[in-house]
Amino acid sequence: MRNTRGVSNLVRFGFEPALIDEVLLQRIRHMEQTRDQASLQDMSNLRKGQSVRVQHAALAGVEGLVQSVSSKRVAVLLEILGRTAVVALEHHQVAASGD
Repeated sequence: MRNTRGVSNLVRFGFEPALIDEVLLQRIRHMEQTRDQASLQDMSNLRKGQSVRVQHAALAGVEGLVQSVSSKRVAVLLEILGRTAVVALEHHQVAASGD
């Protein structure tokens, strides 16, 4: 375990390792398998042409249109100071208008 990449420690309560119910473990495994097989369109609620509101601090509340969606970024067309600009944002920095 100590040589497993990304693992630093076991979860414990005092000196006892934490236990997880088998049913819950099976549900987690099923969710991970489903997520691994899903496409980006299945996982993201954002679609090209959709109206969204920026939640990033500098542009909070500004609305724009989704131009493209990738696994890491959402390209949003915004009007800033009378000019249009495409801004790349992370998924958590964008919300569908009306949410």
